[in-house]
Amino acid sequence: MENHDALGEGFCKAQAERLRLLVRIFWNVADREALESLDLAPFDGMGEAVERAREAVERDRRRALADDGAARDLRVEYTALFASSRLGAPLPYESLYADGGGLLMQGARDEVRELYRAGGYAAGQEDGEPEDHLSNELRFLAFLYDRACLAQEAGRDAERDGALSEASAFKEGHLDRWVPFFCDRASATAESDFYRNILVLLRSCVCDRASCQDSAHPERG
Repeated sequence: MENHDALGEGFCKAQAERLRLLVRIFWNVADREALESLDLAPFDGMGEAVERAREAVERDRRRALADDGAARDLRVEYTALFASSRLGAPLPYESLYADGGGLLMQGARDEVRELYRAGGYAAGQEDGEPEDHLSNELRFLAFLYDRACLAQEAGRDAERDGALSEASAFKEGHLDRWVPFFCDRASATAESDFYRNILVLLRSCVCDRASCQDSAHPERG
């Protein structure tokens, strides 16, 4: 059983912040406003592989802010990877990976929708995305860590442990079932180091540390 007391006071808050950063990255293209506001400080102190990925993303972020062509390339790549109608594109939906049929709007979507409802969470669907879109699942996980953080600050240990147990169960029952496969496919398809290293940061939040270490992608020359 996971020892929630060993996680430290700042863990829940930092994890929720990391997840919200990833929500924004995977929800929409990296336009100038998004690049200017992208602050990866919550990923500090997460190990050597994550630090290399964080530094590489920061270099690419600064390059894109200084070079309109580089910024345009990132927008084009986001669409090609995560919003394309091209067969085989690594789209960020659990149903494509977890249900075995390679189709959208399958059982995984229904399962997470029920978990959101039971947990008192309303999935953001302003763009009509299914509940099993990666950003919606990360939002829910951040919601659970926020709940744990508030309970911890109020000294309600049982409530904190319940929220952390829900977070662990959601990771094990959903994100762990498909995010590693999504990351492998997207990393193999990506042309830029920016998104390869973003995927390392994603793994660091939803996969175990060994998986994160194995999946680091050095910047190509």
